[in-house]
Amino acid sequence: MKKFLTILSLILAMLVFVSCVEEDDLEEGLSGDTTPGDNTTPGDSTNPGDDNTNPGDNTNPGDNTNTDDDNTTPGDSTTPGDNTNPGDNTNPGDNTNPGDNTTPGGCTPQCGGKECGSDGCGGTCGTCPDDAVCSEATNICISTCTPKCEGKLCTDEDGCGGFCGCKSNEKCIEDTGVCECVPHCEESWTCGDDGCGGTCGEGCGEEGICVESAHTCKYCTKITLEPVGESVNNNGYIYFRTTTNAYTPNTGDKTQDDKYALTFKSGAAKAGDTVDLSTSIEHCDGKSALDNKLLCFYVNEDHKVSNDFKRFLPKEGTIKVNSVENGSQLSGNGAKINAEISGIKLYEMREYIDNSGIIAKTKYEFVTNGDCLIVEDTTLEY
Repeated sequence: MKKFLTILSLILAMLVFVSCVEEDDLEEGLSGDTTPGDNTTPGDSTNPGDDNTNPGDNTNPGDNTNTDDDNTTPGDSTTPGDNTNPGDNTNPGDNTNPGDNTTPGGCTPQCGGKECGSDGCGGTCGTCPDDAVCSEATNICISTCTPKCEGKLCTDEDGCGGFCGCKSNEKCIEDTGVCECVPHCEESWTCGDDGCGGTCGEGCGEEGICVESAHTCKYCTKITLEPVGESVNNNGYIYFRTTTNAYTPNTGDKTQDDKYALTFKSGAAKAGDTVDLSTSIEHCDGKSALDNKLLCFYVNEDHKVSNDFKRFLPKEGTIKVNSVENGSQLSGNGAKINAEISGIKLYEMREYIDNSGIIAKTKYEFVTNGDCLIVEDTTLEY
């Protein structure tokens, strides 16, 4: 109770003090000369044009609220040109223009389709994982991991995060894990390899050859040989040949003669021999081949002394020697032969000189997709 009375007394004392102060202020404001000319004249106290209420001094919009000059005029406080004008604060040309912030120096990064490598602006388009390197040519990450699939099924893991799988022309049989070859043949293909050891289309038969690059057939010309015209012994090599109108029909230039020849080293061919011509280049590969007792058969189209002609060698066929006499070692006089030729197909080839050894040798190679001739089965006799 004493505390309450004490607090109440303090409050009352404060009120009395405040009242005294207000009365002193009031008296100070009213003291002195009371002449209307000084304090109460409208020109001094209440005259709107001078002191207190004159809008020109206190409430004149030109001082406090004038929207054109001081506080709210758009040109000073809220005008977009100062605070919100995109040209100052949000103008893409200052803050968000890619030419300033996202493309240093005005360079535009080029990373379309790239996994790694340079972006063309001094940066990179990405980095490769630890087990891969970036290909400078393609800007693609290439794995450095070596798959291990030997002896594994196509469904087994390869040790590099993938599966062993199959070759590009195979499919994986999930039930067995075995790769199965998938033949590939276009509708227009008439021949050629199907990628799985088979052929496309119906093939070219006996009278044609397949142009593998185009998977189309090129047909050979079937020729009939004329009888053997002469035998020649040339430094120990026996030639049974015909050099004028050697076969029909005449291929190439009709004004030029064609030639065929069956040749071997004296004493090499023996009665009862059957020579396989599937490796005819070896049979006709210069005198060294003949020295190895190999028999050669060839056809020259448009044969000339200048050797400006097209030569054909066989890849197929056989020659069976029924009887043979070598004749004179010097002249070849008395040389005789009876030999059966069958299944011979000749292909265009080119001749060149091999200077790689001590002695230059004549070499041959087949012309890709060149012409071909089929020789009708017959018996060469002289």
